[in-house]
Amino acid sequence: MTLPTPRPSLSVLPLLYAAGLSLLTACPSSPDILEDDDSDLESSTGNTTNPSVTTLPPTGGSDTGIDPDGGTSTTGLDTDDSTGTTGEGFDDPGCPTCMVLADGLTGGRGLALDLDYVYFTDQDQGLVHRVHKGGGDGAVLAMDQQQPYGIVVGGDQVYWANFVVGGGVYTAPVAGGPATLVESDEYPRHLDISGDQLYWGTFEEGHGRVMHRALGQGGSATAIADLLGGVADLVAEGEQVFFTAHTTETGGTFIVPPPKGAPLGSVFTASVGDDPFSYDALVSDVAEPWGIAKQGDTLVWVDGMGVPADQPRTVLSVSIGGGPTQELASNQTAPWGIATDEQYVYWTDHDAVRAVPLGGGDELVLAELQNQARSIAVDDQWVYWITRNRVLQRPKP
Repeated sequence: MTLPTPRPSLSVLPLLYAAGLSLLTACPSSPDILEDDDSDLESSTGNTTNPSVTTLPPTGGSDTGIDPDGGTSTTGLDTDDSTGTTGEGFDDPGCPTCMVLADGLTGGRGLALDLDYVYFTDQDQGLVHRVHKGGGDGAVLAMDQQQPYGIVVGGDQVYWANFVVGGGVYTAPVAGGPATLVESDEYPRHLDISGDQLYWGTFEEGHGRVMHRALGQGGSATAIADLLGGVADLVAEGEQVFFTAHTTETGGTFIVPPPKGAPLGSVFTASVGDDPFSYDALVSDVAEPWGIAKQGDTLVWVDGMGVPADQPRTVLSVSIGGGPTQELASNQTAPWGIATDEQYVYWTDHDAVRAVPLGGGDELVLAELQNQARSIAVDDQWVYWITRNRVLQRPKP
């Protein structure tokens, strides 16, 4: 399979490090392992100054602002392409078949796809971006965000969660324009869209919820699950949501990262209209479950750290109706994000990206030497993921 050639008439990506920094120094061979780098959770406010890297500045030079009262900001990003360099010629030492779509991030976190573009968040710099699949044109869609985390695309809008106390879910046009507050919330984290509904989970100390509301600006949010412990990730289909959550082994107050003890968790399901306190556990007492994805009638997820009896550092699957779990991969380093298609399960494992057949089989290494690989997504032909400093694309196995 041939990598697509970046569009030569456009000149905006990848993101570049500040002057004097090497493009290939951000992939250390033995980085410190961080299970989920959400440090300073209570006090984080995001970067409200200009980023230290060249990050697709708007041609017109105006910033995207957000009205604290929830209205549309009065400024927005110019959607014309900015000057810079394309992805042509950049490579990744741990993935010879990869194309580097964006470089120079400092806190890459969320990732989402539509037909033509890859959307992503830089949590540390407070930025929301998009870049063309295969390299080429891109734009900063929002600046000065407070810890932007999960991201999802629906129609002509992109939605993201600002993962702080007093945070919220925001939206902006995918083609560029002002950012708007959709719903205020405490520590919203990952999001999904099903039909005309937007879903998200919250991940705060001692409390987590799964919320939903209609897309757009009308209506208000309603909880469909309310629990002790944080909602780590979710996937929605119709009016049913499947989600991972975890608390401490003793069942006490949830400890925000870095976790203490051996965090126990579960895979839950809940539906719109149900009592938010009557959600069902499909799988219980597993080690610190993080990312979750769905293919047909099968759920897949990754477990983080824990005691041996709780299947730590594994990739597992279960039927959406519950029942026995299947271990797809074990002895991982620190698995976090996950995606799936009809053939494979794909996940990030701190400094690597891996895959395994959906029904079980030999594990494949898709990339190595990654700097805290995080969210991951797939389309018909390609695998995309984000690390702390890069967005990458490679062919499916």
